Amino acid sequence: MREDPQLNSPPLLATIKRLCDGLLSEQMAPTGDKVAASADCQVNVTPTLKGPIINGVPDPNVAWSAYASVYDVRVDLYGCGPTPRAAVECLLRDVERNVVRLTSAASML
Repeated sequence: MREDPQLNSPPLLATIKRLCDGLLSEQMAPTGDKVAASADCQVNVTPTLKGPIINGVPDPNVAWSAYASVYDVRVDLYGCGPTPRAAVECLLRDVERNVVRLTSAASML
């Protein structure tokens, strides 16, 4: 498992959410890498290289990976799925979970 740094910045999470929304609003080809970037954040969608293997065959449910980077450092936000779109949707859910987590933590202070 990767030890990517945890992202605790609401503005950067909002930027990554906008990048995911932008990817989802366009036609995503079923093949080929995809990148969406802003000045400080980036979302990469690529075929999964080291996913689970079932009976010697890569699991089709994790054929694509979507992950986020901030200032060229990969962070702990990740999604996967059978298509590029599904991977980005999964990443978006991870971003939204982190926003809720940060909101809950702030309200407890």
